[in-house]
Amino acid sequence: MKKILLIAALVAATATASAQFYVEGAIGYKQTKAKDAGDLTDSKYTVAPAVGYYLNDRFDVGVGLDLCGAKFEQGEGEAKQNDWSVAPFARYSFLQLGKFEVLAKLAVNYGQGKVDVTDEMAIKYSQFGVNLTPILAFNVCERIVLTTQLNFMSLGYNVFKDRDGDGKYTNFNIGVDSRNVITTGGARVPSELDVMTNPAMMFDAIINSGMGITATPGITVGFAYKF
Repeated sequence: MKKILLIAALVAATATASAQFYVEGAIGYKQTKAKDAGDLTDSKYTVAPAVGYYLNDRFDVGVGLDLCGAKFEQGEGEAKQNDWSVAPFARYSFLQLGKFEVLAKLAVNYGQGKVDVTDEMAIKYSQFGVNLTPILAFNVCERIVLTTQLNFMSLGYNVFKDRDGDGKYTNFNIGVDSRNVITTGGARVPSELDVMTNPAMMFDAIINSGMGITATPGITVGFAYKF
C-alpha cells in the first residue's frame, strides 16, 4: 500500500512539475460583400480570451469565452448580432518542428445570442456544439506563443434553438464558410419580405446564412503567455 501511495505521489509531483498555467487572447475579423445576393455586406468579429493549463509539452486543457458580433446590410435593410459562448477545451500538439507546432483543439461550447432586425423585432437563440479545429503555433520564447486558429478547416456538430419559439436545428458542418453537410429541422432561406415580417422565418435565415455562435471569422490570431 505504501509503495502504491509513493508511486502515486511521484506521478502527481511529476505532472505538477511539468504543468504550466497560461492566459491566451485571440481576435478575428471578416467582411464579405456579395453583389449577386443584392449587395449583401456581412461583417463579423470575434474576441476570445482563455485560460489554460499545460499538463505536459503536448497536452493542455482550458476554458475560453467567445464574444462575437456581426452586422448584415442589404439595401436599406440591416441586422445586428451579438452573442457569447463558454467553451471548455483540450488541445494536443501532434506535430512539433523546432519552434513551430500544429495542434488539434476539441471544444464543447454553450452560448446565447440575439439578432436585432428592427426596433420591434429581435431573434434570441441558444446554441450547443462540439467542434474540432486545427491550430498553428509559434513559440517566440519560453513564455510567449503566437497562435493562428484555422476555423475554416473546423469539423463541428451544433444544435441551434429559438429561445422564443419552437425552432430547433441540428447541423454537421465542415468549416465556418462551408454549407452544412447535414441539416435537420427543415431550415430554408426565406424571402426578404418573409424575414422582415415573420420571426420564425428570420430564425431560419439566421441558421442558413451561417449567423450564430459558430459563425466566427475563418481565421483568428492570438498569443498565449505562460506563467
